[in-house]
Amino acid sequence: MEKITKAPQRIFLKSVLSFVGLIILGFFSYFRAGLNKADLQKITGNINYLEKTFNNYPPARNSGKCRYIRVDNYLDVFEIFIGKDKGDFAPVLEKIDSLRIGDEITVYVDNLISPQEDIINSNVRFIDRGNEPVFIRGNSLKNVAIFLVGLSALSLIGLVVLKKKGKIA
Repeated sequence: MEKITKAPQRIFLKSVLSFVGLIILGFFSYFRAGLNKADLQKITGNINYLEKTFNNYPPARNSGKCRYIRVDNYLDVFEIFIGKDKGDFAPVLEKIDSLRIGDEITVYVDNLISPQEDIINSNVRFIDRGNEPVFIRGNSLKNVAIFLVGLSALSLIGLVVLKKKGKIA
């Protein structure tokens, strides 16, 4: 009886390029997550909207873990995630509920990847009331980026091993 052998799949180059792209994305995300206040857009104004919901946007996220803030000289509504449950990407500092309508705040936003047509801006990194920090976003983006780079690097190693064994071409 004749043994049937499968031809190796020709996926090596496409896979390597994909994982290299993911590594680049991971490094980009890691460095974007590490930006400080001087690197971000600074918006100062008085709070004219501060609620746990905003026009049912989006209903699944209005579970009490977000706050919606608008300042008087900026069109967008800022969505601030304040969840602290296990598994949440908790902020480093969160005193949003100490804010009141009329308070003057400074919001630091990373608008590099924000869609301009969306009225909700969830890229808030820091909020200050005067010299007092009120909100500092957590390091979840850095952790996700490290995981993405690590997983992609391990996958690249696996591809090289499979290529050397002749399992892929």
